[in-house]
Amino acid sequence: MTYTFTASTPGTRAYYSGTQGDLQVEMGLYGAIIVLPASVPATCTAGLPLTNAGNNRTAQMNAGEKDFRLAAAAYDHPATCYDREYLFQFSEMDPNIHRQAEEQVTAAGKCVAGAPGSSLNVPTEPYHPAYFMINGRSMPDDMDPNYAAQYPHQPYNGDPHMHPGEITLLRIIGQGRWQHPFHEHGNHVRILARDGNLLLTPDGRHLPDRFSSRLRLLQVWPWTVSFTGPPRA
Repeated sequence: MTYTFTASTPGTRAYYSGTQGDLQVEMGLYGAIIVLPASVPATCTAGLPLTNAGNNRTAQMNAGEKDFRLAAAAYDHPATCYDREYLFQFSEMDPNIHRQAEEQVTAAGKCVAGAPGSSLNVPTEPYHPAYFMINGRSMPDDMDPNYAAQYPHQPYNGDPHMHPGEITLLRIIGQGRWQHPFHEHGNHVRILARDGNLLLTPDGRHLPDRFSSRLRLLQVWPWTVSFTGPPRA
């Protein structure tokens, strides 16, 4: 089935199965929808220089990344400009559920994938996840480079890099059933948005920066976080 809609407001949001969600989301039928602003403030800078050495140059050569961001700003607001961005999609997996699904698909006469009327009957409770993932990778795989050849369907790792003084945008989505506390290790943090919507004080200002915050992410609760340098040890 094909769905069409008008993405009228910028932000980071989620899509996921609404048919047999307890099983299909567990099997990976979910993802991120990133809506960019139609226009960005003229005050936004040109972003990260393309001449920086190290990981920036490596990413350009290996992954074809040119600007390390999707737009000059996350929203049509002058305080949402940034230099670099990352997507963190949190999820978990119960291998027992996947094992039962595989057995039903491969067993003769039980279920043929794609056949009319064929469906899986897999209990999804009790739920005992054993893998906790960022962008589909579990530790230590989430420390390998972006676009690593051994993960063709998991292009992004969970290891963000930044240089002192850069503003780094993190797009964070919780896609699983469980909560995933997230700690930014003492960086200056400003929460720009929640549920894809820009957060502003009543007088139009952003929330104050924090040195640390613990975000509890529930399913389809996307957060957008801006980090500012220099990073702290």
